[in-house]
Amino acid sequence: MASELRVDKIIPSSGTSIGIGTASGTIDILGNSQINTTGVITATSFSGSAANLTNIPAGNLTGTVADARISTLTASKLSGALPAISAASLTNVPAANITGTLPALTAANLTNIPAANIVGVCTSGLTKTGGFGKILQVVQGTKTTGTSAASATYGDLGLSVAITPQTNSKILALINIQSGINSSNNSGFGVKLLRDSTAVYTSNTDYDVQNNTSATSDGRFRNSWHILDSSVGGDGSTSFTYKIQVATHGGRSVTFSDGNNLCTITLFEIGA
Repeated sequence: MASELRVDKIIPSSGTSIGIGTASGTIDILGNSQINTTGVITATSFSGSAANLTNIPAGNLTGTVADARISTLTASKLSGALPAISAASLTNVPAANITGTLPALTAANLTNIPAANIVGVCTSGLTKTGGFGKILQVVQGTKTTGTSAASATYGDLGLSVAITPQTNSKILALINIQSGINSSNNSGFGVKLLRDSTAVYTSNTDYDVQNNTSATSDGRFRNSWHILDSSVGGDGSTSFTYKIQVATHGGRSVTFSDGNNLCTITLFEIGA
């Protein structure tokens, strides 16, 4: 049977130390017994759970602290170089906090970008949804030599111009004709615009322009037509000649470029 020593207090007979056990012996604290002291317990090592330890100086910690044990770490506690960190999940980063050079960024998934926020020149990637027509070229033919016509059948006026349009282009023809028409014989004329041999426009009557008064003097007139040819069929290499023909009312005589005044045909190529 093991021996037992039961006392309320052990006081050293001299000094401040009490020796218990031997250099190689073991002292067991049985059951739920506790050692209470307001002094310092010194040992070579301690083992077991440290769950209830508090106020441990940071300088006494060694090894690696698990991430889960670190919370609310302020920036003032960081020093030295940080390791490479991914910003993949960062949002709402103020521009003032970004330094250095940004890598190449793709805007492939951006939508509804205000036009005012686009700088530089856009050279590709645009899809045409309407409009965007532009003038590709302008050519003009002129006539200043006075001539006359006296036929109800359309014939060449001597006013033409050639153009080589691109694929899908349209041609806007501006026609301006100066004429001299006798007012005493109900004279007048109509016009026809041809692309090579194809009629693009023909006046409904041969008196599209007419002078019919009781006066016996001649009249001088300047008239214009604006004709859009939407079915040109250009391919960028084929030339087309646009020309003007006239027919006079009842075959009566009408002069054109009277007094050597200018007649013109001006073609505008409108790109698709």
